Amino acid sequence: MILDKMLGLCCSQSETMSTALKMFGKKKDDKIQEEEEVAAPAKRDDIIKVSAFTGVQTKYENMKWKQLSIKARKAAKVLGYEEESWNDSTWIEVSDYHWWDLSEEQKAAAETMGWSEGAWESQYEDYSWEDLPEIVKKAATAGGFTSAMWDEDTWPEDLYKSWDELTNKQRDAMAVLGYGRETWDH
Repeated sequence: MILDKMLGLCCSQSETMSTALKMFGKKKDDKIQEEEEVAAPAKRDDIIKVSAFTGVQTKYENMKWKQLSIKARKAAKVLGYEEESWNDSTWIEVSDYHWWDLSEEQKAAAETMGWSEGAWESQYEDYSWEDLPEIVKKAATAGGFTSAMWDEDTWPEDLYKSWDELTNKQRDAMAVLGYGRETWDH
């Protein structure tokens, strides 16, 4: 399965796995089978899909450390995360900083992780519908908002739940806005 994904990234879709394996001189039952079972490789950020949104759009909120690309892991480390703190959704010191208080390195890392000033500071709550980035409008709509609800600061009834009670689709949509387990439940 993992090999299929890797080959899909590098090989044309017209090539079958068997053809690709022959190209590399391997048989399915060789070491490749073992590698498939060991660990998933880091993936390109634009390939990682979480629901209707990419990993970077959701700030990787619903992904475990080992699912993050190497680039995302490096950025997370700059922000103060390690594998355990990431997987446990531990609150980190930099989360208390305002966007303008971040160092240039931290801002660059936050941007690599999908953050913008609007998401970091206020989950876009200070924005009118008209001023929202298109991806944020898509996420807000997926979460149940209409433009009128957004502008009137009216929340969909279906979002009055804990983070764990939200559906995957709702969590992904709220993550695009800048919410995560820690910010949602507090």
